[in-house]
Amino acid sequence: MLERYEQALEQAEIAASKGTGFGQFLVAINAAAIRDARRAAEALDALSNSPSFAQDPADFMRRHGATEEIVSEAMTRYHEARRLALGPDGAEPAIQR
Repeated sequence: MLERYEQALEQAEIAASKGTGFGQFLVAINAAAIRDARRAAEALDALSNSPSFAQDPADFMRRHGATEEIVSEAMTRYHEARRLALGPDGAEPAIQR
């Protein structure tokens, strides 16, 4: 929310390296903020391996004390990351697997 996306992305990658769905979520939203479609797509792909988090990230954040302002901003950025990670027609991944 402070718009320090590069710094936030570095910290998110540390969290993601520990195998947490929340870490991948943070990588995705911060990568999207700097328009890095490849990193956002990779994080979203890894996030799909954490179904308990990926199913309802907003609920996860609320259960861990996030305010509604934070939940709303994070979910807006999450949806932006998903759009960015898709190709121009909205159906193809922005990365080559």
